[in-house]
Amino acid sequence: MQEEIQYEPNSAQEGAVYVYRGGIGFIPRQIDSDVVLEVLRNHLIVKSKTKLKRLVFRDKYKLNVTNPQGEPDEELAEYMQRMFDSPRVALWSKMMMAFNDIIDWGPALYNPVWAKEGNEWVLKALRHLPPESFSVQAPVAKHEFSELLPGIVLDEDTGEVQFWQSLDMTSRPFLVRNVYMVKDPTCSQMAGESQVAVLVGLIREYNFCRKVQMQQCNRIGAGNIFIKFTNKPSKDDIAWANAILENWGNNTAFSLKANMEVDGIDVTETKVAIMTIEELKQEIDDFFSPSSMIKRQEGTLGSTGNAENDATDAYILGWHSILEQAFQPLVQTYLDVNGFEDYRAEIDIPAPKKDRANIMLQQAKIASDTGVALINEVREKLELPPLDDKGKQELLAEKELFHPAPPALVPPNAEEAEGEEEIENKEPDRSEERKRTLEGDIGDAYTRLADDIYARLAARDGQ
Repeated sequence: MQEEIQYEPNSAQEGAVYVYRGGIGFIPRQIDSDVVLEVLRNHLIVKSKTKLKRLVFRDKYKLNVTNPQGEPDEELAEYMQRMFDSPRVALWSKMMMAFNDIIDWGPALYNPVWAKEGNEWVLKALRHLPPESFSVQAPVAKHEFSELLPGIVLDEDTGEVQFWQSLDMTSRPFLVRNVYMVKDPTCSQMAGESQVAVLVGLIREYNFCRKVQMQQCNRIGAGNIFIKFTNKPSKDDIAWANAILENWGNNTAFSLKANMEVDGIDVTETKVAIMTIEELKQEIDDFFSPSSMIKRQEGTLGSTGNAENDATDAYILGWHSILEQAFQPLVQTYLDVNGFEDYRAEIDIPAPKKDRANIMLQQAKIASDTGVALINEVREKLELPPLDDKGKQELLAEKELFHPAPPALVPPNAEEAEGEEEIENKEPDRSEERKRTLEGDIGDAYTRLADDIYARLAARDGQ
């Protein structure tokens, strides 16, 4: 008989949730946690991450639970959903915080607090631990997993990952044992890898160019001047000249003494800084843009828009997969510690919904313009009721009233007819051949477009 194993979750509440922002990091590095914190306050980074967050987190997640037979247990799933949506757990908000932390630092760190109520283990809180609070080196020599977060180390004696947290740069780090770490599973680094750290150089260049541009504006708005003395100045003359130079600006005016002359510096306005700023902004935007790899090809038949949408959808689904896999073990813990043997919990974040109405409208327009579909088939695309024979006649009559057919051509006179006959004798009539070729090309193009639309709809319905 197999021995029963008693399993209990690590339930201790540990680690500081709030830390001081007065600088964190003992070891000077080219790119350390203080540098990353400064970059994270840049408005371009904040704007890009806010857009991405709104893109990824559209519809709230749903918990699914299956029993050993693979059948869904909706009642248990609803109970667990309420527990993970409780204010102190707030799993949906913690997923959003994980999205930020993974981009900013590499790992997202949490302290899960379990408590036993009767015979049931319940998750009472899921406390977020700021990754930057693990940026002080552990007090003992260990193997570091992250250059930005040297407080995440490997204990060589036990082979376990340890988390050493500090409140500020002056406090001694302390060991936090009950930590749940989330990171990009495709990253080979144990503590993940910061994406923002890659942008440090670009942000520094951007800030430098902004500063240069502001200096140029100041010098052009209130140009640099020198005061030249025409004879030997007194102490009062020098003091007055210094007062003029120190207070010189757009809204100030001074009188010069008889032995003073103004000598200005002609500063020419250039656009080098502002052009560099725009290029750097574009590079930073492209770094965060899901569709930046797609080459725009204007005028192609439905290619660019579909490619950009596909790239955006792939980016969203990729993040959904990362977060679902990362938090699934935490959700599964509830089933394991409470005796639900062979039960499985899964997190499902809904995929983005396609704009089906726009696709149907394009299909209806193509069908109507080319005449390849009957009236009621076009109306079905537009989700309109079908017409009977009388309704079709009225529709065609109204269409003829507002869009009359072009007038018939006037028959040529005898001289024009002779001229046309001579032209026809000289050159064979290829109009029918050109017409058939053109119709074939148009038909092939619309067939490819229709196949692409139906394939996208089928893929969407299969998700």
